[in-house]
Amino acid sequence: MNLTYLRLRNSNYAFINQFRMEPELNPHFKIGKRFAVNIRNRVEFRSIEDKGWNNTRYRGRARISLMLNESGLFKSLFADSEFFYDCVGGRHTDQWTIPLGLNLSLTDKTFVQLFYMIQQRGGSSNWIYNHIIGSMVTVSL
Repeated sequence: MNLTYLRLRNSNYAFINQFRMEPELNPHFKIGKRFAVNIRNRVEFRSIEDKGWNNTRYRGRARISLMLNESGLFKSLFADSEFFYDCVGGRHTDQWTIPLGLNLSLTDKTFVQLFYMIQQRGGSSNWIYNHIIGSMVTVSL
């Protein structure tokens, strides 16, 4: 279960507040010694400023990882795809695909993820494509 607060800019550059309750069910398993599969199933109960709580969506992501090293800097390569479904509107709204990502371990508690993502937004026949080079830093306390 996640509880999230976001302060996002909309297309008019105004800030919008958003609160989310996000229950997840995430099965994962290994295939041999080098491959891992992780499936994330998340329901987002979202309260969006000026829109209330009726903004529920489902996000499903399947990821496959190739383990590189037990120790050292380079931990794994991965690829995944995430599907977004608007439960209220009854439509597929987004698809985020990472054809290549790299997990690094800087210390026992500091991890870095580098990736290339193709973000598809819109749904129906009006898809907009964004190409993103991204990074994420995770620090465990």
